[in-house]
Amino acid sequence: MVIEAALKAMIPGDLYVPLLQPEPTAGRQQGWCGVFEWCRQYHRVEGGNLEDNTLLTARRLDLLVLHLDSDVAEKGYTDCSKEIAAAAAALGALPCVDPCPPPCPPVQPPADALAAVLRSWLSPIAIGPRTVICIPSKAIESWVAAALPDDSGIKIQGDIECDPDIPARLEPLRNKLAVKRKRIGQEKRKRSRDYAKHAPRITAEWSRICERCSQARRFHDDLLSAIAYLDRCNDSSR
Repeated sequence: MVIEAALKAMIPGDLYVPLLQPEPTAGRQQGWCGVFEWCRQYHRVEGGNLEDNTLLTARRLDLLVLHLDSDVAEKGYTDCSKEIAAAAAALGALPCVDPCPPPCPPVQPPADALAAVLRSWLSPIAIGPRTVICIPSKAIESWVAAALPDDSGIKIQGDIECDPDIPARLEPLRNKLAVKRKRIGQEKRKRSRDYAKHAPRITAEWSRICERCSQARRFHDDLLSAIAYLDRCNDSSR
């Protein structure tokens, strides 16, 4: 939901943004564990580009966004399941946990390290020019917080991208929505959906988010580069 709102700020016109993972089916891993399983699904021993995988080309997607929050660097594969830990070992996947985590800020080194972990989940497949890696620091809630007005009542401590308690600080927003859902008999959904009503503000305040969150600016620049590549490909095919 947050990334889709950001995309609407960068790409004019109507967008079709299907959620590839987590798939809307029961029994699948969610969150970063689900991203690992998704990558394993598209893993091919012969290599090539991820975008050329027939399972993806059949969807006729223009761009692909791979998203992990940088707090995944505090997790281990056994936090998902024994099966995933075994699969990661068989793939030779890099460990998520950094035994000597660098100070924050800066946010880019741990984000780069996690991007390398993500690439190892796909290796020997390469991430092509139409794929953008998105790694908010520490969590994508930092982008939500950066978009809120100053009178929102949400208190931010220090660097917004280095505060590990950002999700907890936004809990009042989620609680209001949870009450609303309970009244109409709906079950609680994944936390990113809890911020659906803030999506228009995220789109409108995207420039402010990029000013306050360097990883948002990085995602912005990388996405524009992918769009430019796509435009060049479309021009050459005409």
